[in-house]
This record gives sequence, structure tokens and C-alpha cells, in this order.
Amino acid sequence: MIGSFAAVEMVLSMMFCGVSQPDIIQISCDKPLRISNVYVNRPQVTLYEKFEITFDLDGLWDNPFDPAQVKVDAEFSSPSGRTLVVPGFFYQQYTRILKDGEDSYKPVGKPMWKVRFAPSEAGEYTYQVKVTNNGQIVDSEPGILTSTADTANHGFVRVSKSNPLYFQHDDGTPFFALANCKWWDNISDIETFYAEFARSGGNMTRNFVSRIGELVDPPVPRPDRGFGKIDLDRSWRHDQMLEQCEKLGICQQLAIANGTYFLKWDKNRWRMCVYNKFQGGFLDSQSGQAKEYLTNKMARENFKGTLRYFVARWGYSTAVFSWNLWNEIDLIPEYDTLRDEARDWHREMAQYLKQIDWARHVVHTNFKTINGDSHLDALPEMDIVSVNTYTSMNFAPVAELWIKRHISAYQKPVMFGEFGIGHSYGEEGYAPHDPDRIMAHNGMWSTTMSGSAGTGMAFGWNWLANRKYYTYLEALAKYVDGIPFCQRSWQPIVVESFHFKDTEQTPYYADTFVEGWHMNYRFPPGWKKRETFEIEPDGRVRDHDFMSGFLGPPLGRNKIALNMDYPEAGDFVIFVSEIFLRKDNPGPPQLTASLDGKLVLQQDLTVEPKNTRNLYQRYGFSVPKGSHIIEIGNTGGGFFPVGYELQGFIRREGPDLEIRGQQTDDIILLWLKSPKLTWLYARMGIEPQEQPAGKLVLTNIPEGVWIAEWLDTIENRWIKHSVEESKNGVLSIETPPVRRSIAVKLLRVQNAL
Repeated sequence: MIGSFAAVEMVLSMMFCGVSQPDIIQISCDKPLRISNVYVNRPQVTLYEKFEITFDLDGLWDNPFDPAQVKVDAEFSSPSGRTLVVPGFFYQQYTRILKDGEDSYKPVGKPMWKVRFAPSEAGEYTYQVKVTNNGQIVDSEPGILTSTADTANHGFVRVSKSNPLYFQHDDGTPFFALANCKWWDNISDIETFYAEFARSGGNMTRNFVSRIGELVDPPVPRPDRGFGKIDLDRSWRHDQMLEQCEKLGICQQLAIANGTYFLKWDKNRWRMCVYNKFQGGFLDSQSGQAKEYLTNKMARENFKGTLRYFVARWGYSTAVFSWNLWNEIDLIPEYDTLRDEARDWHREMAQYLKQIDWARHVVHTNFKTINGDSHLDALPEMDIVSVNTYTSMNFAPVAELWIKRHISAYQKPVMFGEFGIGHSYGEEGYAPHDPDRIMAHNGMWSTTMSGSAGTGMAFGWNWLANRKYYTYLEALAKYVDGIPFCQRSWQPIVVESFHFKDTEQTPYYADTFVEGWHMNYRFPPGWKKRETFEIEPDGRVRDHDFMSGFLGPPLGRNKIALNMDYPEAGDFVIFVSEIFLRKDNPGPPQLTASLDGKLVLQQDLTVEPKNTRNLYQRYGFSVPKGSHIIEIGNTGGGFFPVGYELQGFIRREGPDLEIRGQQTDDIILLWLKSPKLTWLYARMGIEPQEQPAGKLVLTNIPEGVWIAEWLDTIENRWIKHSVEESKNGVLSIETPPVRRSIAVKLLRVQNAL
């Protein structure tokens, strides 16, 4: 609770500042224990439909959100004889007021109690509510619930039993997540962005619910806000949102705790945190308190209380996909020293959830670093692997690499919980930096083709509410429609060759783009000692894990050297999208480059302070044929991200296209993309050149006749249909001309004749 002096001080402050006092809801009770006025929303529901028991409850408590003071459970006996214990919760009704496009919410009537349940079996259930309070127990009269079959509702989404790298509904229907990450708090968000998102094929979002139980926002004195409490009006909003999501066919990952609580530079988040003494908690300051959050018994019990409330209020809903215990757990200060504590905390909370969550939703955590952490990801209690990443200049190969790494390590579904161009772009968001939403496009397609259980989740802001994004989403939804991901065992495609259809066209050398690791990456020990990196003939970087994508501390070195062998004379181009200035070294950065010890480039990177995130320049020089060492450095102040294009470096015998895909016995999924189709190139006005028709040969293909459908993923239109035949494990496909990006879906319809 907020201390009495602090509460009086806040009320007086608001009165003198002209701020109206909030609606106060009476949450305490001092009466004899009694259940009364019990009623249900309906005595008969279909499978997975909400069945709700509402009742008045008297008793003795100060905090109805504390199960140690008052605990409400309902026991349901299923038609098959199973007993399910469903927790109940304290509830306040609200009404929504919409004025000038803004939402506000006002309480209606007095508080009450509810139990929510969704049957998964057809037939007759019996149930009874049990209340434990102040050493006493009282039961309601038994009731009967009848559940009828509903083939339209497939049930909850879970990790598939057939293929544990993908998802399925309770009835076995495959579920592939077409997803994004967009925090929302008002019902208007559902009526605008998410309605269009669903119409375009979207079916999953990652949403942050920390403001319901973990943060007080706004920080006004109200009995249902603070340590050990639940924000009742935000909970009511989420009721409405979940009901709308059920209708729209969208399920949610609910991110609960957040690594930002204890960041020293985020004073506002700490002020809002319910563990802060100012909000009735027990922590004095941000510094060093992350360990207390993870280990203190009071803190752990408080979090369990939040989990119990969430399960009680929303566990019934098929719109809840998962309990995402943390957003970016590794963002907390000194995470590397707290890995054991974090592991034990996650194990305890996940096991608690699996005890109380009768609906058995997915449980997981989330990392700010693309690497994740085996300390947590390997836990059997963690059902999926969820990582985030930002600032990659070329996201498609990054997503492919890490999805395959995580699948190999954990054999669990892998998802990017967030991705985006960078951090801290302010109110403008990413839109001016990626006007064509190319990173969102590539992030969705590369994850799909690399074995992820769903698309990468592009992070919200104004980046997504755009017709181009919806068009890309529609194209992918059209493409994956009917693909039974969870019912097949998938393997990466094997490309034997890719030549021009016109046999008179000769091999050539194409450009390749190289970058190190930027933000959201955990470097291996000793990375700062590495200065020289070998670039292989195929453009890959040897020991890439040690290579920073920044020049200048603290995120990179002042200088790196690249050793490579140019097959013919070409150009070396350095891309700089933005710069960061430092208080301890305020001078502008200076980009330098030398070729075999000779200085060939020296460029001050100057820009007005308000435009440091908007540099977008490239600097290049010619490189003769042969082996060379190119040194790139920052001899000025600050630091900046860099990417390198080696022009005329990679040998091609056919169209200059990246090929990604997966295959199984009767389905082949392929995505062909121009290497120039990246958000960085688009922002800098570099357009992909159309590639001529090609002949793509795949191996390890079952014999048969294949129907191929070609989709322009940018414009969302089918462009070609063909019939192909595989023989002796080989399938030869004629590819159409491609300028940006196409995908082909091949279905085997019969064995070879």
C-alpha cells in the first residue's frame, strides 16, 4: 500500500495543481463471510466459449488481490471425470467514454467477484465455488454447466505434439503465427490498427501488460494500484480487448515483467514500479535492486499473486497464447552476474503457472539479445525461445542464422519477439527511415523460410499502421494458407545450381554486403581483442561472432581490419546510417580507411545534433584484383554503425538472388529476394535491378508432379503457375524475372509417371 503520508501528499498535490481526484473503488471488506447473489452468464456454452460465474462476497480483508487474505476457487468436474481448479478474482465494471477520439473509463456500480472458465469437452460439467478467508471456508451451491460442440472454435494454441517446432490448436488444426509486437492500452487501438491487421491475415500480437500489475501509471492514489494490487480499469480494458481479439482471430503473448524497471537512466519507469517504496513496495532505489526482485520472498510471492490474477481473469480466453514472464530479462543491470538467480526465478514461476493454469497456456521469457541465454532457454519449463533484435542493416540473413542456431540448440519453437531498425527514434518512429517498410517485409519472410514458428514481430510505432505493411502481410497470409507446418518434418532446401535460362549469358561477379553485430547482441569473451577478420569468397566473415558493427567505443573498437581476396578489380563501399556523439569525447566521428597500409579515405562525419540519426551516407574507393587488407577506423569522437559492400566480389552463374526455403515430402517453400532489397538501400535510394529468368535445380526432392504458384511478395499478386516434375531426386524450376522479391509454393500432387 501507499503509506498514509505519501497518499495525503499526492492528493493535496493534485488538488493544488488543479487535477481532479480519481474514482476511488472500495476494495477492503469487514463483514461476516458470505457468498450471495450468484448468477451465470448462461448455463450452456459451446466449446471454448466463456462461462462466467458472478457473485457478491463478504468477508474480512484489506486486499482482495492477496490470496493469503481471501482465496476464491471453483472446482469443475468435467464429463470425462477430470477435476479442474479455476481461480476467481475481484472485479469492477467500467464504461468507456469516447470524446474527441480519446478514451476514458469510469466505474459502474460496486465491485463484485467472478470465476471464468471455458470448457474443452462436450457434455455436462458440475461446479462449486469455494472461498477461504480468515481461517474460514464457505462454499456456494453446486451448479451445472452444459457444453456443446463447436467445430468453428479450434481451442487454445499450443506447442504441437506432432512437430514441437511449431504450434497447433487443441483440435490439431495447424497454427502459424502471423505476428507483430505493438503495445496498446486503449480500446480504440483494437478498433483501428488491429481490425486492419486481422483483415490482412494477422493472428498474433505481443502485448505488454506490466501497467496492470507491475507499474502504476498514472501514479495517482487509488486503492487498486501499487504493490500487491491490480489496476482494475486497465484490467477491464483488457477484458474488452481480449473479447475483440477472440472475434478477430488474434491471440496475444502477454509480456508481464520488464527489464526496464531497474535501468538507472529510466527514472520514470522506476517511479512507476510497484516495488518502489513510493508505490508501497519495499525497494529503496533502482541501484542493485534487480537481485532483490528475483530473490526476495516478498517479491516472488507478489509476482505469483499477479500471475494468479491474470490466470483467473484471462486464462479462459483462446485469445491468450502465452504468459511471457519477462520482456527482455537480460536488460536488467548486471544480468550476467544474476543468471543463476534468473534461472531459479523462471523455474519457480513457470512451475507455479503450470500448477494453477488449468488451461495450460504456453509459458516463456524473452531476451533483448538475439543470442538468448541457454541458462533459461534450455529449461524444460520454458516452452518457446523468444529473442529481440534491432539495428541490423540487412535483417534477412541475421534472422535465418539465429533461428537455425536456436532450433539446433533447443528443439523448441523460435520466435523474434521484436525487431526494428533501431532504438530511440522518437515520435517519428521508423516510418521516415523505412518508408517502404522493407525491414518489416524481410523480417516476416526470412523468419518464415528459416523454420520459425511464426513471422518475426515487427515492433509497433507508426511503422506498421501503413497500407504497404498490410499488403506484405496479406501476401504472406495468402502464401502460408493451408500449409500444415506442425504436421510435417521440414528440412532446408538444397540448391544444386542456379543458372540463367539464357545459356549465352556468362558468369559474373556480384556485390555482397557485410556487417558486424550491432545492438541487441551479446559478444563472446575476448571479442575486443579481435581486430582482423577474414572475408571468405562467398562473402561470409570468419569468426563473425566477434565482429562489432560499430566503430568507436563503447559498442565497438576504434579500428578493424578486413582481409579479403578480390577476384577482379572492384569497389569497397562503407555505409554509415547515423552517428552517436559522446559527452566524454564530444568531437564528431571521423571515418578513415586504408588499403594495404595506404590511406584512401578520411571523412569527418558532421551533422546537426538534431539530425544525428539521419546521416545515411556511403563512401567508397577502388580495390585492385588480388589479396588485400582494408583497415577501417574512427579517428574522431563518438561512434557509429557501419556496413560494408564489396562490389564485384561473389561469383554468380545465374540471377543475383538470395534463395531461402524449406521442404518436406510433399511441399516446397522458396523465397527469392534481391540482395539490394533492404531497408538501408531503399532509404538511400538504391534500387534493385531486375534479374533475368533463371533455372534453379534442387536436390533431395521426392519424385512426383509438382504444382507451382509464384507470388510477388511486394505487390501481393500471383504472377505465374506451372507444373514441374522431379526425377531421380532432382527438381528443375524455371524462375521468372525478379526485381525485388518473389516466393513459390510447390505442392506434390502425384508420384512421377
